[in-house]
Amino acid sequence: MLIGCPYCEKNWDDMELSRASEVTETERQLWEEMGSESGDLDESRLRDICLAISVAMRPFDVIHEPVKHCPNLSGHSDFVGRAYLFLESPEVNTSWREQCRQKRKGVNFLGKDFVEAPCNLFRTHLERNWRGPHDEDPRSTEARIRKFYFPEVTEYVSQSRRDRNIESQGGSGYRYHVTVQSFAEISGMSMESAQDFFRGDALIAHKNVRFSRSRRFDLRQFRGVIRALPDPEDSIEIFPNNPAFKKHLTTFGQLANDVILRRIPGGYSKARGIQSLFLNRCRFEKWLTDQLFRNAKRELKLEQVTEALDCSNQRVRDLVKADILKLAKSQKGQPRIRGRSFCEYVLRSA
Repeated sequence: MLIGCPYCEKNWDDMELSRASEVTETERQLWEEMGSESGDLDESRLRDICLAISVAMRPFDVIHEPVKHCPNLSGHSDFVGRAYLFLESPEVNTSWREQCRQKRKGVNFLGKDFVEAPCNLFRTHLERNWRGPHDEDPRSTEARIRKFYFPEVTEYVSQSRRDRNIESQGGSGYRYHVTVQSFAEISGMSMESAQDFFRGDALIAHKNVRFSRSRRFDLRQFRGVIRALPDPEDSIEIFPNNPAFKKHLTTFGQLANDVILRRIPGGYSKARGIQSLFLNRCRFEKWLTDQLFRNAKRELKLEQVTEALDCSNQRVRDLVKADILKLAKSQKGQPRIRGRSFCEYVLRSA
């Protein structure tokens, strides 16, 4: 990517349709390091630079898929220069974070983590330490915003993400897109819980996406979901890390999905958006029981039981010896626990 298009293998200098921009000093220095036989170039540094180039091309997007063609754009070296600033300059990163707040204010109702997701995910995906700031710089950012302005280059969105309706509106809709995996990273949910969140027709996925993990959703859809579901009376607030989910072989995402689809009456938190749910205690307990028996119809692996009960293998063996948990009759390989006995034990212990 630094020298030329990784797919057609042409050098940037040989691209007739792209006007050559002035090569930055940092780019020239890196070329010299890459061309030197004695140079010991850290591969993780190269990967970080390529990641930073992709981010510089779409600084307010959460999704950065590999570019499958070379767009007819000038200024490739400018992107390399911006990439170095992303990696090295706390001042530039403060400006970038502030611009994210301005450009992504359409998801303010979801909270700070979703608004500042591009900056936070960049930090997470880097292989080396990032020198950018975690928190907002207390000094005024107005001058830095004018100096370090990051344009959105729509041409660098891969074909699988392109949408004529979005591009006709200037391409700003791309900045609100998430995949199931990026949603999990932003919200702190497990991948399993995030997948459950989007099951069925809870939210509309965009077209031209073949696989469930790569489906992309517009975060702004959640505004209608939250507004449509008021907080029910006599309810408790339920968070994704509630241990009852693991014990009943289900996830917070499955509960959220059922609430969105109106299978169970509930509402989202006004203060925390989709990060918590309000539900009547009795309804929540009944929902957990239904999920438990639905998910434990078959035999359970030993690791499933230890994870659900948050205990050791020896503890499970002790419960089997006490005839509380029952082994399945057909033993092939690792021992398995009868789902019915597990359900009964969970209900008694509750």
